[in-house]
Amino acid sequence: MKNKYYLFLTIFIIVIFSCKTQQNQGKQLALDLYWENLEVGAIDICKYKILYTYTQVRDTFTNKRESFDLLLKIGSKYSLTYCPLIAKIDSLEMTPGGIDKAYKLIIETQKKRDQELHRSFTKFTYKDKVKNIIFEIDNAYDFHCMYKEPQIFFNWEILSDTDLLLGYKVKKAKCTFRGRTYIAWFTEEIPISEGPWKFSGLPGLILKVYDTQNHYTYNARGFELDGKSKISIMKSCLTKNQKYHKIGRKDFLKEKMGYGYDWFYMSMRNCEFCDVSISRREKLKYDEMERDYR
Repeated sequence: MKNKYYLFLTIFIIVIFSCKTQQNQGKQLALDLYWENLEVGAIDICKYKILYTYTQVRDTFTNKRESFDLLLKIGSKYSLTYCPLIAKIDSLEMTPGGIDKAYKLIIETQKKRDQELHRSFTKFTYKDKVKNIIFEIDNAYDFHCMYKEPQIFFNWEILSDTDLLLGYKVKKAKCTFRGRTYIAWFTEEIPISEGPWKFSGLPGLILKVYDTQNHYTYNARGFELDGKSKISIMKSCLTKNQKYHKIGRKDFLKEKMGYGYDWFYMSMRNCEFCDVSISRREKLKYDEMERDYR
C-alpha cells in the first residue's frame, strides 16, 4: 500500500515539475498594461441586425461540432459581432450577486445543449468605420484582453456561381486569410459591405461564409432593420479596475491556444499568462480561425 502511495506522489510531483518547467520556458507576457481612456457604454445606434448560426469543429478527429447564435449589429460608425448568450453572462457578472446567477445560467445552458461552453464564441469584434480599425475583446481563462489592428482588406475573388439564401440572390466569392481559405455568399440586394466577425469588402452583405475545411461556418438566419438598439462596449467583468488587458493579436492567440481550456493545466501554472511551447498547442484537437500566430 505504501509503495502505491509513494508511486502516486512521485507521479504527481513529476507532473507539477513538468508544468512548471514548461511555464518557465515560455515568454512571460506583460499584463500590467491596460487600455486607458477606452470609451465604454453606447457608441453607436444599430441600423441593421443579422442573426447567424455559428458552427465550429470542437474535435477535428471525431468531427464533433457545436453551434451558437451570433448577432451582427451594423451602425453608421461601428459594427459589432458577438454572442448574445456570452453578453448576457458578462452583464450578469457585473451586477451585485450576479456571479451566482451567471454560473446558474451557464449550468442550465450546458445541460440544455448537452455541451460545455468552454469554446463558445467569447469574442466581441468591433469594426470602427471612422478610424478604419478593428478591435476585438476576448478572454483566455480569467484574462479579459483587447487588441487592435488596421482595417483588413480581403482579397476576394468573385466567382460566377449564384444561389438563393433567405430569399435573396447571392453570389459566391473566395479568398485566403491568415492560414485558411474562405468561401462567402453575399447579396447585392442588401448593398452593405459587411459580414460577420472581421469579414467585409464585398459589394453586398455576406449571408454565409465558411472555410474550405468546414471547421468554421457563419450562416445567416434573419435580417431586419433596427434603428433603436445600441452598439455598446461593456466594462471588463474579469479585472478589478474593469479595464481590458492590452496585448498583441498574435500573442493573444498563442496564449489562448496554449491554454487549450485545460483547467488542470492552468492550475499547475498558477493561472499565469505566458506564451507556451509549440508542442503544447500541437496536442489540441482544433485550431483558431487565424493560424498566422504560429
